[in-house]
Amino acid sequence: MTRQMSLILDIVRFGAACLVLLHHAAFEKFGTYIPWRFTQTGTEPVIAFFVLSGFVIAFTAEKNDATAYQYSVNRAARLLSVTIPAIILTVMLDYLGTAIFQNLYSDHWTDAATIANLHRSLSTQVLATASFTNEIWTLDVWPGTNSPFWSLGYEAVYYVIFGIAVYEKRAGPRVVGVAFVSLFVGPKVLLLLPVWLMGAGAWRVYKQVTITPVAGCAIFGISLLAYVAFIAGGAGSALDHGTQYLTAGLPQGFLGPSANFLPNYVSGLLFTGMLIGLKAFETMPVQGTILAFEKPIRAAAHCTFSMYLYHYPLIYFFRAAASIVDGRQDMNVRSWMNTAIVVGGTVLSIYFLARLTEQRKDYVRGAIVSLLGVFHSKLPS
Repeated sequence: MTRQMSLILDIVRFGAACLVLLHHAAFEKFGTYIPWRFTQTGTEPVIAFFVLSGFVIAFTAEKNDATAYQYSVNRAARLLSVTIPAIILTVMLDYLGTAIFQNLYSDHWTDAATIANLHRSLSTQVLATASFTNEIWTLDVWPGTNSPFWSLGYEAVYYVIFGIAVYEKRAGPRVVGVAFVSLFVGPKVLLLLPVWLMGAGAWRVYKQVTITPVAGCAIFGISLLAYVAFIAGGAGSALDHGTQYLTAGLPQGFLGPSANFLPNYVSGLLFTGMLIGLKAFETMPVQGTILAFEKPIRAAAHCTFSMYLYHYPLIYFFRAAASIVDGRQDMNVRSWMNTAIVVGGTVLSIYFLARLTEQRKDYVRGAIVSLLGVFHSKLPS
């Protein structure tokens, strides 16, 4: 993978994370002037993340992680460097924010999953998310206000399944291992596994084919136009309704975040097409332009995971803090002051938190290696 392609992927990842942040910050109760249309961008960026994740993990497993041990340690360091701080941050900010503006935190959506999560103990929420078992079978758990945590319960499982499939060379244990994990997590998580595997498959195509600039632009353009038509033309909504009709008899909570899996497949496939089409940039005369902005692009990309997992409790907290500044606890008022405090406070906090957590994952990796070394030394020889 060339440097310019790596930078393009960083731009795409950062853009998807920004859409998730704007999706939540645009909700009326946070009092910002972010256009309401951003409230419609909740699921699609996560599907893009799944495809990108499969692509990048397949690449790193082939190029960087020579053994199952290296793969496991690197994946654990990546996840734990942000998830554990995110859980702690959520608990602390929710406690402080509730003390300031209780009605804001009581005004949750009335969907069944949120109501069920509100009735779970904090210890259950923390343990389930910290162990990445928060989405197995009918569970749909997240800590406090941090509902974006649901996707980590999916992605961590995909890491495990992919690791077994790639690094276990014996057919029997490989099949048993994948089957055991699949049985443990249940069908809900597995329903979106094809989307993640589209990304992994995209890497295999990407490394094997040569795409001319014209062909690459055509693949990207057709995929993009098809995606826009799919969403804006109503086909996505129609397929969504069809999925709901087909699964109407299933128990409540059985599908959870995977309830729209059929339109998610289409979105994932079209995004995969765009991803493959981007290979055209490797041979187009844009290298100098992209590389000129390498430093800020890398800096933004190194905050992407932090933005995804920290933003929602931060948005809640800074909206509560804004109520102190204007002296009103009114969730029906929008103002530029609220916009500045909520968005500005959230973005600045993410930047500094990323420097302390996501960008220190090498320290987490070292700690994991040390702990594994201690554990191994205590095993009987």
